[in-house]
Amino acid sequence: MKETSAQREVRREFSRRLTALINNAANHPGIRKALVESLAEIADRIDQLDASVREKFPLRKAPRAVRFYIKGGNAFDAIMAISRGDHDLFGVGKSDWDTQAIIDPWLPATIQNSLYGDIEDILIDALRTAGLKVATAINARPQDVSPLRPVTEALPADATVNYTLACDSPQTLRRVFDRDRLGLWTDDRRQLSDETIPSPTLLPGILLNDGIKPFALHRLGYTWHGERQNGAGAGPDPNLSSRPILMELIDVTLPRRYTIEAVATWSDLERNRLRIVPGTDMGVTLPLPDLDYHLRENLTMICEVADKSSHHADKLPKRLQRIGQIYQSYTTPERQAGFRDTVNAMAGDTVAAEGDSAEDMCRALMDSIAQRTAASDGNFWKGHVSTASAERITQGRQRLRRTLETMRRTFGDTVLLSVAYSDDLAMFRALAENPYLAIDRIGFCGIDAAAVIRASYEDIIGFDTAEFARALGASKRKSSQDDVPGKGIKVEWQSHNTPRPGGPSYECTFVVFDGHKATTFLTLTSASALQAPFQRDPDHAGIEYASLLDMDAQRKAAAALIEDYLVRTALSRQHDAIRSLLVVD
Repeated sequence: MKETSAQREVRREFSRRLTALINNAANHPGIRKALVESLAEIADRIDQLDASVREKFPLRKAPRAVRFYIKGGNAFDAIMAISRGDHDLFGVGKSDWDTQAIIDPWLPATIQNSLYGDIEDILIDALRTAGLKVATAINARPQDVSPLRPVTEALPADATVNYTLACDSPQTLRRVFDRDRLGLWTDDRRQLSDETIPSPTLLPGILLNDGIKPFALHRLGYTWHGERQNGAGAGPDPNLSSRPILMELIDVTLPRRYTIEAVATWSDLERNRLRIVPGTDMGVTLPLPDLDYHLRENLTMICEVADKSSHHADKLPKRLQRIGQIYQSYTTPERQAGFRDTVNAMAGDTVAAEGDSAEDMCRALMDSIAQRTAASDGNFWKGHVSTASAERITQGRQRLRRTLETMRRTFGDTVLLSVAYSDDLAMFRALAENPYLAIDRIGFCGIDAAAVIRASYEDIIGFDTAEFARALGASKRKSSQDDVPGKGIKVEWQSHNTPRPGGPSYECTFVVFDGHKATTFLTLTSASALQAPFQRDPDHAGIEYASLLDMDAQRKAAAALIEDYLVRTALSRQHDAIRSLLVVD
Protein backbone atom coordinates (compact mmCIF):
# COMPACT_ATOMS: atom_id res chain seq x y z
CA MET A 1 0.00 0.00 0.00
CA LYS A 2 1.36 3.40 -0.98
CA GLU A 3 2.53 5.60 1.85
CA THR A 4 0.37 8.68 2.41
CA SER A 5 1.86 12.14 2.90
CA ALA A 6 0.75 12.11 6.54
CA GLN A 7 2.43 8.73 7.13
CA ARG A 8 5.59 10.00 5.43
CA GLU A 9 5.74 13.01 7.75
CA VAL A 10 5.37 10.77 10.83
CA ARG A 11 8.10 8.43 9.56
CA ARG A 12 10.41 11.37 8.86
CA GLU A 13 9.80 12.85 12.30
CA PHE A 14 10.60 9.52 13.97
CA SER A 15 13.70 9.30 11.76
CA ARG A 16 14.83 12.77 12.87
CA ARG A 17 14.45 11.77 16.52
CA LEU A 18 16.37 8.51 16.10
CA THR A 19 19.11 10.22 14.08
CA ALA A 20 19.54 12.87 16.77
CA LEU A 21 19.64 10.13 19.42
CA ILE A 22 22.64 8.25 17.99
CA ASN A 23 24.48 11.36 16.78
CA ASN A 24 24.32 13.14 20.14
CA ALA A 25 28.02 13.82 20.59
CA ALA A 26 27.68 14.54 24.31
CA ASN A 27 25.93 11.23 25.04
CA HIS A 28 27.85 9.07 22.55
CA PRO A 29 31.36 10.51 22.11
CA GLY A 30 32.73 7.16 20.98
CA ILE A 31 30.31 7.00 18.07
CA ARG A 32 31.09 10.60 17.12
CA LYS A 33 34.84 9.86 17.18
CA ALA A 34 34.34 6.74 15.02
CA LEU A 35 32.38 8.70 12.42
CA VAL A 36 34.80 11.63 12.29
CA GLU A 37 37.79 9.31 11.87
CA SER A 38 35.98 7.40 9.12
CA LEU A 39 35.17 10.59 7.24
CA ALA A 40 38.81 11.65 7.45
CA GLU A 41 39.76 8.26 5.96
CA ILE A 42 37.33 8.76 3.06
CA ALA A 43 38.73 12.25 2.44
CA ASP A 44 42.32 10.94 2.46
CA ARG A 45 41.55 8.06 0.10
CA ILE A 46 39.75 10.31 -2.37
CA ASP A 47 42.73 12.70 -2.25
CA GLN A 48 44.97 9.74 -3.10
CA LEU A 49 42.62 8.74 -5.92
CA ASP A 50 42.80 12.27 -7.31
CA ALA A 51 46.60 12.21 -7.21
CA SER A 52 46.66 8.91 -9.11
CA VAL A 53 44.39 10.02 -11.98
CA ARG A 54 47.18 11.61 -14.01
CA GLU A 55 49.33 8.50 -13.62
CA LYS A 56 46.50 6.25 -14.80
CA PHE A 57 45.34 8.46 -17.68
CA PRO A 58 47.22 10.75 -20.11
CA LEU A 59 45.83 14.00 -18.66
CA ARG A 60 47.30 17.46 -18.50
CA LYS A 61 48.00 18.88 -15.08
CA ALA A 62 44.93 20.44 -13.49
CA PRO A 63 43.98 21.47 -9.95
CA ARG A 64 41.66 18.53 -9.24
CA ALA A 65 39.72 15.74 -10.97
CA VAL A 66 37.67 14.64 -7.97
CA ARG A 67 36.79 16.28 -4.65
CA PHE A 68 35.17 15.36 -1.36
CA TYR A 69 33.74 17.63 1.31
CA ILE A 70 31.43 17.72 4.33
CA LYS A 71 28.12 19.56 4.04
CA GLY A 72 24.88 19.92 5.99
CA GLY A 73 24.39 20.83 9.64
CA ASN A 74 27.69 19.52 11.02
CA ALA A 75 29.67 21.37 8.36
CA PHE A 76 27.71 24.57 9.01
CA ASP A 77 28.27 24.36 12.77
CA ALA A 78 32.00 23.69 12.24
CA ILE A 79 32.56 26.57 9.83
CA MET A 80 30.61 28.91 12.11
CA ALA A 81 32.84 27.79 14.99
CA ILE A 82 35.92 28.57 12.90
CA SER A 83 34.55 32.04 12.12
CA ARG A 84 34.18 32.63 15.89
CA GLY A 85 37.66 31.31 16.63
CA ASP A 86 36.39 28.22 18.44
CA HIS A 87 38.38 24.99 18.36
CA ASP A 88 35.65 22.43 19.17
CA LEU A 89 34.48 21.77 15.62
CA PHE A 90 33.28 18.17 15.50
CA GLY A 91 32.71 17.13 19.11
CA VAL A 92 29.32 18.82 19.51
CA GLY A 93 25.89 18.50 17.91
CA LYS A 94 23.24 15.90 17.12
CA SER A 95 23.26 15.83 13.31
CA ASP A 96 24.18 13.00 10.99
CA TRP A 97 27.00 13.58 8.52
CA ASP A 98 26.02 14.75 5.03
CA THR A 99 28.92 14.67 2.57
CA GLN A 100 29.54 14.84 -1.17
CA ALA A 101 32.08 13.50 -3.62
CA ILE A 102 32.13 15.07 -7.06
CA ILE A 103 34.02 14.34 -10.28
CA ASP A 104 35.00 16.93 -12.89
CA PRO A 105 32.00 16.67 -15.28
CA TRP A 106 34.08 17.90 -18.23
CA LEU A 107 36.50 14.96 -18.15
CA PRO A 108 36.15 12.38 -20.94
CA ALA A 109 33.29 10.00 -20.18
CA THR A 110 35.51 6.91 -19.95
CA ILE A 111 37.69 8.56 -17.30
CA GLN A 112 34.65 9.70 -15.33
CA ASN A 113 33.19 6.19 -15.42
CA SER A 114 36.46 4.78 -14.11
CA LEU A 115 36.48 7.32 -11.27
CA TYR A 116 32.88 6.50 -10.37
CA GLY A 117 33.87 2.85 -9.98
CA ASP A 118 36.94 3.73 -7.90
CA ILE A 119 34.91 5.99 -5.60
CA GLU A 120 32.26 3.31 -5.06
CA ASP A 121 34.98 0.83 -4.07
CA ILE A 122 36.42 3.35 -1.62
CA LEU A 123 33.02 4.11 -0.10
CA ILE A 124 31.93 0.49 0.32
CA ASP A 125 35.18 -0.37 2.08
CA ALA A 126 35.23 2.82 4.19
CA LEU A 127 31.58 2.50 5.25
CA ARG A 128 32.15 -1.13 6.27
CA THR A 129 35.09 -0.01 8.40
CA ALA A 130 33.07 2.87 9.83
CA GLY A 131 30.24 0.50 10.72
CA LEU A 132 32.66 -1.78 12.56
CA LYS A 133 34.01 1.21 14.53
CA VAL A 134 30.49 2.35 15.42
CA ALA A 135 29.50 -1.16 16.54
CA THR A 136 32.66 -1.40 18.66
CA ALA A 137 31.88 1.93 20.31
CA ILE A 138 28.32 0.81 21.11
CA ASN A 139 29.52 -2.54 22.44
CA ALA A 140 31.96 -0.80 24.78
CA ARG A 141 29.12 0.84 26.75
CA PRO A 142 26.36 -0.59 28.95
CA GLN A 143 23.24 -1.77 27.16
CA ASP A 144 20.99 0.57 29.16
CA VAL A 145 22.59 3.57 27.42
CA SER A 146 22.77 1.98 23.98
CA PRO A 147 21.25 4.15 21.21
CA LEU A 148 19.90 0.91 19.68
CA ARG A 149 17.64 -0.09 22.57
CA PRO A 150 13.90 0.13 21.82
CA VAL A 151 12.30 3.50 22.52
CA THR A 152 8.77 4.79 22.94
CA GLU A 153 7.81 7.81 20.87
CA ALA A 154 4.53 9.70 20.79
CA LEU A 155 2.78 10.49 17.54
CA PRO A 156 3.79 14.07 16.59
CA ALA A 157 0.17 15.18 16.15
CA ASP A 158 -1.28 13.24 19.11
CA ALA A 159 0.74 12.71 22.29
CA THR A 160 -1.76 10.11 23.52
CA VAL A 161 -0.79 7.68 20.74
CA ASN A 162 2.55 5.96 21.37
CA TYR A 163 4.76 3.76 19.22
CA THR A 164 7.48 1.34 20.17
CA LEU A 165 10.40 1.82 17.82
CA ALA A 166 12.86 -1.07 17.50
CA CYS A 167 16.04 -1.55 15.50
CA ASP A 168 15.87 -4.16 12.74
CA SER A 169 18.09 -7.22 13.22
CA PRO A 170 20.27 -7.90 11.40
CA GLN A 171 21.05 -4.89 9.22
CA THR A 172 21.83 -5.34 5.52
CA LEU A 173 24.01 -4.21 2.65
CA ARG A 174 21.42 -3.13 0.10
CA ARG A 175 21.95 -2.10 -3.53
CA VAL A 176 19.25 -0.30 -5.50
CA PHE A 177 19.91 -0.21 -9.25
CA ASP A 178 19.24 2.45 -11.87
CA ARG A 179 16.49 0.75 -13.87
CA ASP A 180 16.72 3.11 -16.84
CA ARG A 181 20.45 2.56 -17.27
CA LEU A 182 20.87 -1.10 -16.30
CA GLY A 183 17.45 -2.57 -16.97
CA LEU A 184 17.41 -4.26 -13.54
CA TRP A 185 14.03 -4.31 -11.85
CA THR A 186 15.02 -5.44 -8.38
CA ASP A 187 17.46 -4.58 -5.64
CA ASP A 188 20.07 -6.71 -3.95
CA ARG A 189 20.14 -7.22 -0.19
CA ARG A 190 22.67 -9.13 1.94
CA GLN A 191 22.95 -9.46 5.69
CA LEU A 192 25.92 -7.85 7.43
CA SER A 193 28.00 -9.61 10.03
CA ASP A 194 31.48 -9.56 11.54
CA GLU A 195 33.09 -12.18 13.76
CA THR A 196 34.56 -9.51 16.08
CA ILE A 197 31.13 -8.15 17.04
CA PRO A 198 29.11 -10.19 19.58
CA SER A 199 25.74 -9.19 18.15
CA PRO A 200 24.98 -8.54 14.46
CA THR A 201 22.40 -5.96 15.53
CA LEU A 202 25.23 -3.61 16.47
CA LEU A 203 26.49 -3.34 12.87
CA PRO A 204 24.83 -0.51 10.92
CA GLY A 205 23.47 -1.21 7.48
CA ILE A 206 24.83 0.15 4.18
CA LEU A 207 22.67 1.43 1.34
CA LEU A 208 24.06 1.93 -2.17
CA ASN A 209 21.24 3.64 -4.05
CA ASP A 210 21.94 4.04 -7.76
CA GLY A 211 18.27 4.62 -8.58
CA ILE A 212 18.08 8.33 -7.76
CA LYS A 213 18.15 10.47 -10.91
CA PRO A 214 20.48 13.38 -9.98
CA PHE A 215 22.98 11.44 -7.87
CA ALA A 216 24.07 8.12 -6.42
CA LEU A 217 23.65 7.79 -2.64
CA HIS A 218 25.86 5.81 -0.27
CA ARG A 219 24.45 5.67 3.28
CA LEU A 220 25.55 4.23 6.60
CA GLY A 221 22.83 3.85 9.22
CA TYR A 222 20.26 1.65 10.86
CA THR A 223 16.72 0.80 9.80
CA TRP A 224 14.01 0.63 12.43
CA HIS A 225 10.34 -0.28 12.50
CA GLY A 226 7.48 0.95 14.66
CA GLU A 227 4.53 -0.75 16.33
CA ARG A 228 1.60 1.09 17.79
CA GLN A 229 0.88 0.72 21.47
CA ASN A 230 -2.51 1.23 23.15
CA GLY A 231 -4.24 -1.52 21.20
CA ALA A 232 -3.61 -1.11 17.46
CA GLY A 233 -6.60 -2.03 15.33
CA ALA A 234 -6.69 -4.54 12.49
CA GLY A 235 -5.49 -3.57 9.02
CA PRO A 236 -2.87 -1.04 7.89
CA ASP A 237 -1.78 1.56 10.41
CA PRO A 238 -3.21 4.95 9.31
CA ASN A 239 -0.40 6.83 11.05
CA LEU A 240 2.76 4.91 10.14
CA SER A 241 3.52 2.87 7.03
CA SER A 242 5.59 -0.32 6.91
CA ARG A 243 8.52 1.50 5.25
CA PRO A 244 11.72 1.46 7.33
CA ILE A 245 12.46 4.32 9.70
CA LEU A 246 16.01 5.57 9.20
CA MET A 247 18.60 6.26 11.88
CA GLU A 248 21.23 7.98 9.75
CA LEU A 249 24.96 8.20 10.38
CA ILE A 250 26.75 9.09 7.12
CA ASP A 251 25.38 10.04 3.70
CA VAL A 252 27.70 10.41 0.70
CA THR A 253 26.11 11.76 -2.48
CA LEU A 254 27.82 11.55 -5.86
CA PRO A 255 26.21 13.75 -8.56
CA ARG A 256 25.91 12.03 -11.93
CA ARG A 257 28.20 13.37 -14.62
CA TYR A 258 25.42 14.28 -17.05
CA THR A 259 23.42 16.37 -14.57
CA ILE A 260 23.19 20.13 -14.34
CA GLU A 261 23.78 19.71 -10.58
CA ALA A 262 27.25 18.26 -11.21
CA VAL A 263 28.13 20.97 -13.71
CA ALA A 264 26.92 23.77 -11.44
CA THR A 265 28.68 22.44 -8.33
CA TRP A 266 31.97 21.87 -10.14
CA SER A 267 31.78 25.35 -11.63
CA ASP A 268 31.25 26.82 -8.17
CA LEU A 269 34.44 25.04 -7.07
CA GLU A 270 36.45 26.15 -10.10
CA ARG A 271 35.30 29.77 -9.88
CA ASN A 272 35.83 30.00 -6.11
CA ARG A 273 32.15 30.45 -5.39
CA LEU A 274 32.65 27.31 -3.28
CA ARG A 275 35.92 27.26 -1.37
CA ILE A 276 37.04 24.30 0.71
CA VAL A 277 38.85 25.06 3.96
CA PRO A 278 40.44 22.53 6.34
CA GLY A 279 38.87 22.06 9.75
CA THR A 280 41.01 20.30 12.35
CA ASP A 281 39.66 18.78 15.56
CA MET A 282 39.71 15.43 17.40
CA GLY A 283 43.07 14.63 15.79
CA VAL A 284 41.79 14.73 12.18
CA THR A 285 41.25 17.26 9.40
CA LEU A 286 38.04 17.37 7.38
CA PRO A 287 37.34 19.43 4.23
CA LEU A 288 34.66 22.06 4.96
CA PRO A 289 32.93 24.41 2.50
CA ASP A 290 33.16 28.06 3.48
CA LEU A 291 30.21 30.19 4.60
CA ASP A 292 29.52 31.40 1.04
CA TYR A 293 28.63 27.80 0.14
CA HIS A 294 26.18 27.54 3.03
CA LEU A 295 24.70 30.89 2.03
CA ARG A 296 24.01 29.61 -1.49
CA GLU A 297 22.68 26.29 -0.21
CA ASN A 298 20.20 27.95 2.12
CA LEU A 299 19.20 30.60 -0.43
CA THR A 300 18.51 27.79 -2.89
CA MET A 301 16.28 26.09 -0.33
CA ILE A 302 14.19 29.23 0.27
CA CYS A 303 13.92 29.68 -3.52
CA GLU A 304 12.51 26.14 -3.68
CA VAL A 305 9.88 27.20 -1.16
CA ALA A 306 9.10 30.31 -3.22
CA ASP A 307 8.53 28.41 -6.47
CA LYS A 308 6.65 25.66 -4.56
CA SER A 309 9.01 22.86 -5.60
CA SER A 310 10.22 22.20 -2.05
CA HIS A 311 9.13 19.13 -0.09
CA HIS A 312 10.39 20.72 3.12
CA ALA A 313 8.60 24.07 3.33
CA ASP A 314 8.34 23.49 7.09
CA LYS A 315 12.09 24.08 7.35
CA LEU A 316 11.87 27.67 6.04
CA PRO A 317 12.30 29.28 9.50
CA LYS A 318 15.46 27.23 10.07
CA ARG A 319 16.85 28.26 6.65
CA LEU A 320 16.12 31.93 7.33
CA GLN A 321 17.78 31.63 10.74
CA ARG A 322 20.94 30.17 9.20
CA ILE A 323 21.06 32.88 6.55
CA GLY A 324 20.74 35.46 9.32
CA GLN A 325 23.61 33.85 11.21
CA ILE A 326 25.77 33.96 8.10
CA TYR A 327 24.97 37.63 7.49
CA GLN A 328 25.81 38.52 11.09
CA SER A 329 29.21 36.85 10.65
CA TYR A 330 29.93 39.01 7.57
CA THR A 331 31.21 42.00 9.52
CA THR A 332 33.14 43.85 6.81
CA PRO A 333 31.57 46.02 4.06
CA GLU A 334 33.18 43.79 1.43
CA ARG A 335 31.62 40.64 2.88
CA GLN A 336 28.22 42.31 3.18
CA ALA A 337 28.46 43.47 -0.44
CA GLY A 338 29.30 39.91 -1.43
CA PHE A 339 26.19 38.72 0.43
CA ARG A 340 24.05 41.15 -1.58
CA ASP A 341 25.71 40.14 -4.83
CA THR A 342 24.92 36.49 -4.15
CA VAL A 343 21.25 37.28 -3.44
CA ASN A 344 21.00 39.40 -6.59
CA ALA A 345 22.76 36.79 -8.72
CA MET A 346 20.29 34.12 -7.61
CA ALA A 347 17.40 36.49 -8.30
CA GLY A 348 18.77 37.43 -11.72
CA ASP A 349 18.00 41.03 -10.78
CA THR A 350 18.81 43.66 -8.18
CA VAL A 351 16.55 42.89 -5.23
CA ALA A 352 19.01 43.50 -2.37
CA ALA A 353 20.40 46.93 -1.58
CA GLU A 354 22.84 48.34 0.94
CA GLY A 355 21.17 48.77 4.30
CA ASP A 356 18.70 45.92 3.85
CA SER A 357 18.51 43.35 6.62
CA ALA A 358 19.11 39.68 5.89
CA GLU A 359 15.39 38.98 6.35
CA ASP A 360 14.45 41.79 3.96
CA MET A 361 16.82 40.45 1.31
CA CYS A 362 15.49 36.91 1.69
CA ARG A 363 11.90 38.06 1.41
CA ALA A 364 12.74 40.15 -1.65
CA LEU A 365 14.44 37.14 -3.26
CA MET A 366 11.47 34.88 -2.52
CA ASP A 367 9.01 37.48 -3.84
CA SER A 368 11.01 37.83 -7.05
CA ILE A 369 11.12 34.04 -7.55
CA ALA A 370 7.39 33.70 -6.85
CA GLN A 371 6.48 36.52 -9.24
CA ARG A 372 8.65 35.20 -12.07
CA THR A 373 7.29 31.69 -11.54
CA ALA A 374 3.71 32.99 -11.76
CA ALA A 375 4.52 35.05 -14.85
CA SER A 376 5.83 31.95 -16.65
CA ASP A 377 2.29 30.55 -16.70
CA GLY A 378 1.58 32.77 -19.72
CA ASN A 379 4.33 31.25 -21.87
CA PHE A 380 1.98 28.61 -23.30
CA TRP A 381 -1.61 28.41 -24.47
CA LYS A 382 -3.32 25.02 -24.71
CA GLY A 383 0.01 23.22 -24.86
CA HIS A 384 1.55 25.48 -27.50
CA VAL A 385 3.91 28.45 -27.34
CA SER A 386 1.86 31.58 -26.78
CA THR A 387 1.89 34.42 -29.32
CA ALA A 388 3.49 36.74 -26.77
CA SER A 389 6.30 34.26 -26.09
CA ALA A 390 6.96 33.75 -29.81
CA GLU A 391 7.13 37.52 -30.32
CA ARG A 392 9.54 37.81 -27.38
CA ILE A 393 11.89 35.24 -28.95
CA THR A 394 11.63 37.06 -32.30
CA GLN A 395 12.74 40.27 -30.61
CA GLY A 396 15.54 38.31 -28.93
CA ARG A 397 16.73 37.14 -32.35
CA GLN A 398 16.82 40.74 -33.55
CA ARG A 399 19.03 41.68 -30.59
CA LEU A 400 21.11 38.57 -31.25
CA ARG A 401 21.92 39.72 -34.78
CA ARG A 402 23.44 42.90 -33.36
CA THR A 403 25.44 40.85 -30.85
CA LEU A 404 26.69 38.60 -33.65
CA GLU A 405 27.82 41.65 -35.64
CA THR A 406 29.86 42.70 -32.60
CA MET A 407 31.32 39.20 -32.42
CA ARG A 408 32.25 39.29 -36.11
CA ARG A 409 34.04 42.62 -35.65
CA THR A 410 35.88 41.18 -32.63
CA PHE A 411 37.03 38.18 -34.71
CA GLY A 412 38.11 40.35 -37.66
CA ASP A 413 37.01 40.50 -41.27
CA THR A 414 38.90 37.38 -42.35
CA VAL A 415 36.98 34.98 -40.08
CA LEU A 416 33.92 33.25 -41.54
CA LEU A 417 31.14 32.30 -39.12
CA SER A 418 28.17 29.99 -39.75
CA VAL A 419 25.30 30.69 -37.36
CA ALA A 420 22.23 28.71 -36.27
CA TYR A 421 19.60 29.62 -33.68
CA SER A 422 19.52 27.53 -30.48
CA ASP A 423 16.94 29.48 -28.46
CA ASP A 424 13.91 27.93 -26.76
CA LEU A 425 11.71 28.36 -29.82
CA ALA A 426 14.23 26.42 -31.90
CA MET A 427 14.41 23.76 -29.19
CA PHE A 428 10.62 23.41 -28.97
CA ARG A 429 10.47 23.16 -32.76
CA ALA A 430 12.75 20.11 -32.59
CA LEU A 431 11.12 18.56 -29.51
CA ALA A 432 7.64 18.97 -31.01
CA GLU A 433 8.53 16.34 -33.60
CA ASN A 434 8.24 13.80 -30.79
CA PRO A 435 4.54 13.00 -30.29
CA TYR A 436 4.89 12.18 -26.59
CA LEU A 437 6.66 15.18 -25.03
CA ALA A 438 4.55 18.02 -23.61
CA ILE A 439 6.62 21.13 -24.29
CA ASP A 440 4.58 23.24 -21.89
CA ARG A 441 5.83 21.05 -19.04
CA ILE A 442 9.45 21.61 -20.13
CA GLY A 443 9.15 25.39 -20.16
CA PHE A 444 11.27 28.32 -21.26
CA CYS A 445 14.67 28.96 -19.69
CA GLY A 446 14.25 32.74 -19.81
CA ILE A 447 17.10 33.45 -22.26
CA ASP A 448 15.62 34.75 -25.51
CA ALA A 449 18.80 35.07 -27.58
CA ALA A 450 20.95 32.00 -28.28
CA ALA A 451 23.02 30.68 -31.17
CA VAL A 452 25.58 28.05 -32.12
CA ILE A 453 28.39 29.31 -34.38
CA ARG A 454 30.82 27.20 -36.37
CA ALA A 455 34.40 28.49 -36.49
CA SER A 456 37.88 27.03 -36.68
CA TYR A 457 39.60 25.78 -33.53
CA GLU A 458 42.39 28.34 -33.99
CA ASP A 459 39.91 31.20 -34.26
CA ILE A 460 37.99 30.04 -31.18
CA ILE A 461 41.01 29.83 -28.88
CA GLY A 462 42.24 33.18 -30.21
CA PHE A 463 38.95 34.96 -29.56
CA ASP A 464 39.35 38.04 -27.32
CA THR A 465 36.55 37.72 -24.79
CA ALA A 466 37.51 40.91 -22.94
CA GLU A 467 37.39 42.94 -26.15
CA PHE A 468 34.03 41.37 -27.02
CA ALA A 469 32.59 42.40 -23.65
CA ARG A 470 34.02 45.91 -24.01
CA ALA A 471 32.50 46.25 -27.49
CA LEU A 472 29.11 45.05 -26.27
CA GLY A 473 29.20 47.62 -23.48
CA ALA A 474 30.14 50.37 -25.92
CA SER A 475 27.32 49.33 -28.24
CA LYS A 476 24.83 49.54 -25.39
CA ARG A 477 26.08 52.99 -24.38
CA LYS A 478 25.39 54.27 -27.88
CA SER A 479 21.83 52.91 -27.92
CA SER A 480 20.79 53.82 -24.35
CA GLN A 481 19.68 57.06 -22.73
CA ASP A 482 20.88 56.00 -19.27
CA ASP A 483 23.60 57.97 -17.55
CA VAL A 484 25.87 54.94 -17.14
CA PRO A 485 24.53 52.31 -19.52
CA GLY A 486 26.63 49.31 -20.41
CA LYS A 487 28.77 49.37 -17.29
CA GLY A 488 27.21 46.11 -16.13
CA ILE A 489 27.92 44.16 -19.34
CA LYS A 490 30.14 41.15 -18.74
CA VAL A 491 30.86 37.93 -20.61
CA GLU A 492 31.61 34.61 -18.89
CA TRP A 493 32.78 31.51 -20.77
CA GLN A 494 33.10 27.75 -20.35
CA SER A 495 35.06 25.45 -22.65
CA HIS A 496 33.87 21.89 -23.31
CA ASN A 497 33.99 19.06 -25.85
CA THR A 498 31.33 17.12 -27.74
CA PRO A 499 31.86 13.54 -28.98
CA ARG A 500 31.06 13.44 -32.70
CA PRO A 501 31.62 11.16 -35.71
CA GLY A 502 35.28 11.42 -36.60
CA GLY A 503 36.37 12.70 -33.19
CA PRO A 504 35.45 15.24 -30.50
CA SER A 505 34.94 18.90 -31.31
CA TYR A 506 36.01 21.84 -29.18
CA GLU A 507 33.36 24.26 -27.90
CA CYS A 508 33.37 27.48 -25.97
CA THR A 509 30.04 28.70 -24.61
CA PHE A 510 29.64 32.37 -23.67
CA VAL A 511 26.93 33.89 -21.48
CA VAL A 512 26.39 37.62 -21.79
CA PHE A 513 25.19 39.36 -18.62
CA ASP A 514 23.63 42.79 -18.27
CA GLY A 515 24.00 43.43 -14.57
CA HIS A 516 22.79 40.32 -12.79
CA LYS A 517 20.60 39.20 -15.67
CA ALA A 518 21.82 36.70 -18.28
CA THR A 519 20.66 37.80 -21.72
CA THR A 520 22.44 35.71 -24.36
CA PHE A 521 23.95 32.27 -24.97
CA LEU A 522 26.60 31.89 -27.69
CA THR A 523 28.49 28.67 -28.43
CA LEU A 524 31.50 28.55 -30.74
CA THR A 525 32.19 25.06 -32.07
CA SER A 526 35.06 23.70 -34.11
CA ALA A 527 32.79 20.99 -35.56
CA SER A 528 32.55 20.89 -39.34
CA ALA A 529 29.31 21.19 -41.27
CA LEU A 530 29.28 17.41 -41.60
CA GLN A 531 29.82 16.87 -37.85
CA ALA A 532 27.34 19.54 -36.73
CA PRO A 533 24.82 20.12 -39.53
CA PHE A 534 22.32 22.95 -39.21
CA GLN A 535 18.69 22.50 -40.18
CA ARG A 536 17.15 25.05 -42.52
CA ASP A 537 13.79 26.61 -41.80
CA PRO A 538 11.57 25.62 -44.74
CA ASP A 539 9.45 28.76 -44.40
CA HIS A 540 12.11 31.41 -43.83
CA ALA A 541 15.12 31.69 -46.12
CA GLY A 542 18.46 32.20 -44.38
CA ILE A 543 17.29 30.91 -41.00
CA GLU A 544 18.94 27.75 -39.65
CA TYR A 545 18.65 25.85 -36.40
CA ALA A 546 21.26 23.99 -34.38
CA SER A 547 20.83 20.31 -33.57
CA LEU A 548 19.35 19.15 -30.26
CA LEU A 549 22.76 17.73 -29.37
CA ASP A 550 24.36 21.18 -29.61
CA MET A 551 21.44 22.90 -27.87
CA ASP A 552 21.84 20.49 -24.98
CA ALA A 553 25.62 21.00 -24.76
CA GLN A 554 25.08 24.76 -24.77
CA ARG A 555 22.57 24.61 -21.93
CA LYS A 556 24.79 22.33 -19.88
CA ALA A 557 27.74 24.71 -20.26
CA ALA A 558 25.62 27.81 -19.61
CA ALA A 559 24.42 26.30 -16.32
CA ALA A 560 28.04 26.35 -15.17
CA LEU A 561 28.09 30.13 -15.59
CA ILE A 562 24.68 31.19 -14.29
CA GLU A 563 23.63 31.57 -10.65
CA ASP A 564 20.06 32.68 -11.39
CA TYR A 565 17.98 30.07 -9.55
CA LEU A 566 15.07 29.94 -12.00
CA VAL A 567 17.27 29.88 -15.10
CA ARG A 568 19.42 27.06 -13.69
CA THR A 569 16.31 25.12 -12.73
CA ALA A 570 14.82 25.57 -16.21
CA LEU A 571 18.09 24.56 -17.90
CA SER A 572 18.11 21.37 -15.83
CA ARG A 573 14.54 20.62 -16.89
CA GLN A 574 15.35 21.22 -20.58
CA HIS A 575 18.50 19.12 -20.32
CA ASP A 576 16.49 16.23 -18.88
CA ALA A 577 13.92 16.53 -21.68
CA ILE A 578 16.58 16.36 -24.38
CA ARG A 579 18.24 13.43 -22.60
CA SER A 580 14.94 11.57 -22.83
CA LEU A 581 15.34 11.63 -26.63
CA LEU A 582 19.10 11.48 -27.09
CA VAL A 583 21.99 9.58 -25.56
CA VAL A 584 24.10 12.56 -24.48
CA ASP A 585 26.82 13.13 -21.88
